[in-house]
Amino acid sequence: MKKILLILIFCLTGSSGFAQGDLTGTWDTRIQDTLVKIYEKDGQYFGKIISSDHPKVEIGKQIVKIFKHEDGEWKGKLYVPKQKKWFDAKMDIKDDGLKITISVGFFHKTIAWKKN
Repeated sequence: MKKILLILIFCLTGSSGFAQGDLTGTWDTRIQDTLVKIYEKDGQYFGKIISSDHPKVEIGKQIVKIFKHEDGEWKGKLYVPKQKKWFDAKMDIKDDGLKITISVGFFHKTIAWKKN
């Protein structure tokens, strides 16, 4: 289960009624001090790992791509390092946090990141 949680910290998902600008910034995954920087480029949002205490994490690795707010939801792609694949994802912005959910086959997992 711990391995699955480590894999899923690199995944981001949800929907939001908040402004798109709330997504940008540095997010703390709350696991081994891993920080992800999310930025906007041409109306889409991307994210890279900027720091981590986990020895296998690749600093600078893009793990969030082409996120945009469509049909009332944040949708995009998230990278799962263990499977070396990108997955469709959604996210929900709540106060100073992100509710992150990813679906891999029939498996669904929700975690929370906090704005740093």
